[in-house]
Amino acid sequence: MKWAILTSGPYMEMMHSMWAPKLDQATSTHQFMAPLGQSGAIAMIHLDDLGEYARWVFDHPDQSAGLDLEIATAHVTFDEVARAFTKTTGLKAAYVDIPLQAWLDGMATEQASSAHQVDASTEPGVLTWHQTFTGWWNVWRHSGGDHPLITRDYDLLDKVPPHHHAAPCDWPFLMLVACNHRFCPVGCGQSRSG
Repeated sequence: MKWAILTSGPYMEMMHSMWAPKLDQATSTHQFMAPLGQSGAIAMIHLDDLGEYARWVFDHPDQSAGLDLEIATAHVTFDEVARAFTKTTGLKAAYVDIPLQAWLDGMATEQASSAHQVDASTEPGVLTWHQTFTGWWNVWRHSGGDHPLITRDYDLLDKVPPHHHAAPCDWPFLMLVACNHRFCPVGCGQSRSG
């Protein structure tokens, strides 16, 4: 029997939900807030790319058998995201490095369970939201720069057609982010109402 593992990472499309920018009214700046420090990066995958990689695994069992294909579209810093957002929308944006505890507190109560409909205080082994995402953010905080904790072999990924690594300013998800937040991207010619 042939097998392969497809290891993914956070979806770029999450930019419209848990990583969506918050508008600072005082400065008219859309702030992308995350506890990544100045050099942290996330190995993000665009869902279209994930689908292409999955298809390649099934279509090429002679090449994918026994392989743990660790995929990503790009290692992304939130500085890059903010610059891409500005280029895409024409609106002012910035990355704001916030303390981990502030991010956690803004998402869920300290004892909120990370398991659906399971009380973390009564079930041994169930992590709270805070416990789960403390580790998660710490891994990505140390995955940028010259010696990232989480790596991807982009040379290998370039050999798996039809993949390409888009520059942050070319990411289609930024158009999605912009329209979902009722911003009209530069040159889009349409706006989202209501």
